[in-house]
Amino acid sequence: MKRGIINPFLGVTDANLRTQIRSALRKVWRNSSRRRFIESIRFPYKGLSGRGRYGVKCAVCERIMGQSECEFATLKSGKLSKKKSLVYQIDHVEMNHELLDIRKDLGEYANTLLYGEMRVLCVDCHKVVTAKQKE
Repeated sequence: MKRGIINPFLGVTDANLRTQIRSALRKVWRNSSRRRFIESIRFPYKGLSGRGRYGVKCAVCERIMGQSECEFATLKSGKLSKKKSLVYQIDHVEMNHELLDIRKDLGEYANTLLYGEMRVLCVDCHKVVTAKQKE
C-alpha cells in the first residue's frame, strides 16, 4: 500500500499501525522481559545516599548505578529535561529495529525484543553504541 494511504480494513495508515504495534510490544517488554532481565543481573548496592537496595553495572564502562537512580537528561539543545529518567538503559544487543512490512517483520521484531540478548548501559554509553549501529 502507498505511503500515507489509510487502509480501509484497519482505518489507519500502515505507518500508524506499525507505531501502535511497536508501542504495545514495548509495553509488554517493559512489564515482562525487561523486568526479569534486571532482576537477574542486579546486585545489593547502597549507593551514594546509603539508602539504595540494588545496583546494576554498565556493560561497557562498568559504571555502577542504582537500579532506581534517576537524573535529569541533557537534551540536544543543551538544556535539562523536565522529568528525571533512569541513569541506565537496556540495550538489545542484536535488535532488528526495522519494522517495515508488518506481515514479514513482525515475528522477528517481537522475538528479538522479548527474547533477544540484552545488556545494561549507562545513558552515555548507550548513545555511543546506538550511533555506531546507525552508521
